Amino acid sequence: MARSPIPRPFRTVLPAAAVLAAVTGLVLAPSGFADSSHAVPVVHADAGAASAATTSAALGMNVATWDQHLLDPGIPDLLSKIHVGVLRYPGGSTSDDYDWKSSTSGGQKQSNDYRQFDRIADQVGAQPLFTVNYGSGTPEHAAAWVKDFLAHPTAKQPMWEIGNEVYGPWEKDQHADPHTPESYVQNAEKFIDAIHKVDPHAKIGVPYTLTTEQATGTGTGVDKPEDWNTKVLSALGDKIDFVDMHWYPFYGTPHVTNDEIMAQARRVPAVMESIRTNIRHYAPGAKVLVGETNMSQTPLPQDNQPIAALYTASTLLQYLVNGATSVDWWDLHDYGFADKEGDFSVLSTGRPGEPPVNTPMPTYSGYRMASMVAGGGFTLSTLASPEKSVDAFTATRGDTRRVLLANSADTARTVKLKGLSGRNGQHLHLYTYSAAHPSVTAMWTGAGVAAAGLTLPAQSITVVSTNAVE
Repeated sequence: MARSPIPRPFRTVLPAAAVLAAVTGLVLAPSGFADSSHAVPVVHADAGAASAATTSAALGMNVATWDQHLLDPGIPDLLSKIHVGVLRYPGGSTSDDYDWKSSTSGGQKQSNDYRQFDRIADQVGAQPLFTVNYGSGTPEHAAAWVKDFLAHPTAKQPMWEIGNEVYGPWEKDQHADPHTPESYVQNAEKFIDAIHKVDPHAKIGVPYTLTTEQATGTGTGVDKPEDWNTKVLSALGDKIDFVDMHWYPFYGTPHVTNDEIMAQARRVPAVMESIRTNIRHYAPGAKVLVGETNMSQTPLPQDNQPIAALYTASTLLQYLVNGATSVDWWDLHDYGFADKEGDFSVLSTGRPGEPPVNTPMPTYSGYRMASMVAGGGFTLSTLASPEKSVDAFTATRGDTRRVLLANSADTARTVKLKGLSGRNGQHLHLYTYSAAHPSVTAMWTGAGVAAAGLTLPAQSITVVSTNAVE
């Protein structure tokens, strides 16, 4: 499928059925709608299953010291619009060869430094998540970074993680017996103690890996991943505040269908239950962060297609509703090639096959839709969906109630949405994104109309809300 056009800003659309269908593909059946040929599936907005309270940290983003466009003037506003509450820095494997003092990695001067990053985090109101250099650095070097930060603090206390994916042989690790849990425990403890000596209240985390059965893009190449998790957590569980798990369900560049992509998001509850079981046993009280995620650990063509918006929204919400405190996408700018193998970028880098620099890509729209139901105090729940291709979530905050419906099918699906009405009898507010109309569009309708039949366009996300989205 071709890359989506440049997204357009919100616009209000009059609720005439013909206009709505022409502009968005969303069809609202008239009150009293009935179809004698088959029963229309019903989604009950007040029948949530698994649920979790979400905070402002719910939606995170990876940014990198090598990003040539991180300091562009419009970046803070673009991040704020999708309610990014955590910014992870300095960027994946770069972290394990990063000198924060000189802003170099591998001896090469980087495009930005950590204080410039701090200013962006402050403008966005996001919590910094720093990955210290475990691979080639020292505990003293990490502690000096913490001390320097305390001398120039931002509005929110940062989190500090000891190394990036150091369970994997692809990561730089200059310690004796590298990439083993025994070596990591011995050396990471020194990092933790050095940091706590500078800041006793520092929030510190460690890498957590997955098996190839759980996520081939994460577990491939890791020797005995379960051994890593149990040995690291049993030794360091009382010294840490969180674990950082990376979720890449595919490995390499397999030929996968949209159905196979969306099926990965639906596997999240089982993965999270496995992680929570280990946490409860070895590190009670530690939180689970998804520090990196995308479809594969290698860019795929679908990263730049509308299905990416649906996969992003469903993955974010599945992890949050199953207990993750933050989900941080890889990556704000990744400098791939959308016209060839694909590009992880959430914002365009202007490379061949892409729109102008910083144009939102499909993943950005997935974030925008997910942000309507997650973060900022919303309690998020899953909803039972009678349609296999439709993922359904509901969120409440005070007297605000919202439902998100993601239809990944290549054809439209119709559902009746019951149990949701506007404030004081007012109209419901609707927001849609679809493959046919790849921009977030605002409209409104009556509760009776939605209950009678709401047709979800092919490859679309629809949010129905009792009030206007901020």
